[in-house]
Amino acid sequence: MVEKPSEFKAYSTLNFCERVLTAYSEEDISAYNAGFLKLFKWLKMAIEARKAYITRVKALTKRAKEERSKRQEQAKERLANRENFLLESIEKFNEEHKDEIVAYEEYQEMLRKKENDEYGEEAGSANEDDEEKEPPAKPLFNEKEVMDKFDEENPEIEIPPEVVDSINNDWTLSEEDEQKLVEDYWAGKQE
Repeated sequence: MVEKPSEFKAYSTLNFCERVLTAYSEEDISAYNAGFLKLFKWLKMAIEARKAYITRVKALTKRAKEERSKRQEQAKERLANRENFLLESIEKFNEEHKDEIVAYEEYQEMLRKKENDEYGEEAGSANEDDEEKEPPAKPLFNEKEVMDKFDEENPEIEIPPEVVDSINNDWTLSEEDEQKLVEDYWAGKQE
């Protein structure tokens, strides 16, 4: 069936058609005309099929929206965990390489003092021993490697596209009725 975005007249909704059909019974129509009985049964079946289709679409749309919302929350949580993982990795790295960082900073401080000292050249042989040693290298934190490791262990969460509500305005329902239909639909699927 093609969904119509325009409003339906009251007499062309499923609610009205169903109300009209409930005024008659199969026995009454069977007594009147066998051909009308077949038409009557077909009409009831068509209305039930349309209602089942609308219920199914509403249930699947609701589930898709819930799934998208859940995935968005998971993506936010993953992003927060990723940032925390980076901060913890930096802390751990700094703790593990504390001695090397301190040695490098002391060496840099010594070089700054040497540059500022006007009489640095006359200092003597004690400083010459320091210059002959290899200067300490500053340990470098590899952020890309850490982030790649996190991404490998915690793959990015795919968020489904925006869910668009289908337009099924040929069956007028209140929100409570619609909610009950969706719940009944999923309850029937679990049995």
